[in-house]
Amino acid sequence: MIKIGVFLHGIPYCDVSKFIRLAKKCKVADIIGICDEEHSFCDVPHEKASPYYAEWARLCKELGLYFHFPGIAPSFPLTGENIKNIKQIAGKFFLGVEIGEISTSGAGNRLKKIRNMQEARDRYVNLTREIIKKLKNKGIPTVFDVEVGPLGHGESFESGADVCFSEHASNIVLSMSSARGATKAYKKPLWGAWLNMECYGGSGGRGYPEDDSYTPAHQRRMMLDYNLSYIYGAEMICLQDCIFNISIVHNISDSTKPKYA
Repeated sequence: MIKIGVFLHGIPYCDVSKFIRLAKKCKVADIIGICDEEHSFCDVPHEKASPYYAEWARLCKELGLYFHFPGIAPSFPLTGENIKNIKQIAGKFFLGVEIGEISTSGAGNRLKKIRNMQEARDRYVNLTREIIKKLKNKGIPTVFDVEVGPLGHGESFESGADVCFSEHASNIVLSMSSARGATKAYKKPLWGAWLNMECYGGSGGRGYPEDDSYTPAHQRRMMLDYNLSYIYGAEMICLQDCIFNISIVHNISDSTKPKYA
């Protein structure tokens, strides 16, 4: 059964519960991606964040919504104790964490000055394996890896990832074909599509898309991506941004975007 997800980018910690309820009420998602403090608009010290995690876990279980956290940020706030508590509260509704963009921006200097694709592949696998090992050691049940591909799809499974997502930031059909093929080749049960709406309209994730965001044309592209993902057979289809707020890069002022509800 296909699951639809939304990612709460740019939502302050104090408002996350509000948007979890809103997602359930509006029937827009089966899965909630709860953003880490690096991408929120609320300064919450690690030592004071535990009550928020517990509240979100209880609420998602109560509403029958699955949820996950991103796990690649250097400031990843969940401790082993946090994860243990979340698993006890939410049970099967806590899916794990999502990492991604390691083959692109995430790899950074580690993929510079390479001589061939074998070196690129080896560096990707070594970096990703290191990240996943740390997450698994903390007790994370499942790791999702979101990559544009093709580099990073089969390699994510070699690195220990459990689920591969195609990242829709460039050639969408190539990305989905690669993720689907890697999942089949490695005999994994499912794969997903990660809809990067903030990269549409020419913004590339670097600011407010001045041409047509929040317009019918923007919505048509979003629905086209949903439909393509369904046709390609993605079992999980997650919208990264744009339902509640375009704010992934924090450089959009209140004067240039609508307020979220």
